Amino acid sequence: MTREYVEPPRINSIDRHCDDLCIHLSAAFGYPPLTNEYKVVELYKLRGEFDFIEVAVYTLGGGNGWRDVGRIHFQSSEKYSQYGVFAHGALHWVDEILGTVLVFDLTEETFSGHVSPPPMPANTICDYSVRVLGITVSSFGAVLGEKLPSKQTHSKVDEKLKLLNKLSLKTIQTEYGDVIDCVDIYKQTAFDHPSLKNHTLQMKPSFYPTTMSKNGSSMQAMSQSWWRSGSCPMGTIPIRRILRQELLNATSPENFGRKNPYIVNPNRTTVTQETNKTHTFNFLDKNGTSNFLNGTSNSLYINRSTAMLITEGYSYIGAKGEINVWNPYIEKSNEYSTAQIWLVSGSREGMESVEAGWMVNPTLYGDTKTRFFVYWTADGSHTTGCFDLTCTGFVQTNHEVALGLQLNQFPANFCPQYEIAVFIFMDVNTSNWWLLLNHKEVGYWPAELFVLLKGSAKVVQFGGEVYSETIGKEGVKHTSTAMGSGGDARDMYTGAAYIHHVRIIDYSLTAKYPEWVMEYMDEPYCYSAYNYVQYIKEPEFYFGGHGSHWNPYCR
Repeated sequence: MTREYVEPPRINSIDRHCDDLCIHLSAAFGYPPLTNEYKVVELYKLRGEFDFIEVAVYTLGGGNGWRDVGRIHFQSSEKYSQYGVFAHGALHWVDEILGTVLVFDLTEETFSGHVSPPPMPANTICDYSVRVLGITVSSFGAVLGEKLPSKQTHSKVDEKLKLLNKLSLKTIQTEYGDVIDCVDIYKQTAFDHPSLKNHTLQMKPSFYPTTMSKNGSSMQAMSQSWWRSGSCPMGTIPIRRILRQELLNATSPENFGRKNPYIVNPNRTTVTQETNKTHTFNFLDKNGTSNFLNGTSNSLYINRSTAMLITEGYSYIGAKGEINVWNPYIEKSNEYSTAQIWLVSGSREGMESVEAGWMVNPTLYGDTKTRFFVYWTADGSHTTGCFDLTCTGFVQTNHEVALGLQLNQFPANFCPQYEIAVFIFMDVNTSNWWLLLNHKEVGYWPAELFVLLKGSAKVVQFGGEVYSETIGKEGVKHTSTAMGSGGDARDMYTGAAYIHHVRIIDYSLTAKYPEWVMEYMDEPYCYSAYNYVQYIKEPEFYFGGHGSHWNPYCR
């Protein structure tokens, strides 16, 4: 020990002197070996601003003084420890009220989200703290970290990061922590797919169905928060930067961004209700079980629960609807909740699908923010497909929409509703599946990715999905992760999630309400679906639920 020390200068916020304006919250110090630098991190608040914590970094010997690197949302229920703990290249602060741990990557200089330790036994009085125990980080005795990843894992992570994080022509640091890289549209990840090596970029659809009127909804359209931080120039696309820790948190670098395959449970049943009695749904057997959804007769999945409006009976080349946006509660970090539209073809084992909507997914995004997403698979998510741009496949053409980025407003009960208008349709001249968000082209899934979807989809689904490893497992408490608003479908407008102005497109090339529809619920006591048809001009579809939270019937 040399007893040498360095006293950093007094911190100043950008364009502000902090003597009177800044409220100190916490500080921490660490050495990330990848950058070979010693860094001090300061968390502080500006007087009069109650919703954000400012984050500043001082690099010893850097010569640049304090740097503001962003801000994070702050809630009154949060109280972070006075000092952070350094481990595994990151700083950790414990929320002394909630017990969650805030993680700041010193190399990337970004937050990788909150970690929720396992709950303490009932009736236990807890004093939350965070400590380094050998090679793990521990909070009130619950081990949060695991053994350090092997050199082979780090090598695979490095390879995956090179694939995903392309050379940026401009970088945007958002106010809530995400980093956006503006990447040359011709250098995007999609074109690394073996089937797209000779693909010609299609900037606009060559065909539009007869449905482009914008007078469907009077609700306010959602926007993305990152627009307040900057914009990407024409000729580039905005891509959310993937962090090393996000890949390390995945089951493997190869599976990062892909749904877990569906697991069949032959001992459970489902509830369906046909809104139109003139049609027999071909994928239902006599017990009311969806053969299409399950792949085998009279069986459901043990890791997913859906509440949907389903239509089939034609060859579909498009679907659209307006989805109101919520921020549902997520119980565990490996669970997620979606509100979306699916177009599907094939059996579940080899299902081909294109999907879009909003979701809360801590494993993928490192937080519990509501984000716009897209998804695709060509084999039931066994080896193909992914969310957003986390693998090769989806081709983005829009320089204003960022996949996987936060949506910035949510309704409360009896308050104005905010929506996203999602429209997916196939260009009949190229067989590419185009995605529109709020009437703007975002990009497309190339026809080369699929076999069955080159022609059409056979089923269209509107609604929500909750993923949890507790669903369908005997003797295991059902998750309390919410779907939609967390309210029951029959709470309806301002109380439940909805998809309004439901439309499908068949080879008549015109958008219209489906001729045959059916409400479908895997677990009606946990998550419900309700297609309201009385006293209104056209049906309104509602869905949602709060799982097992204060609900003894959901188990």
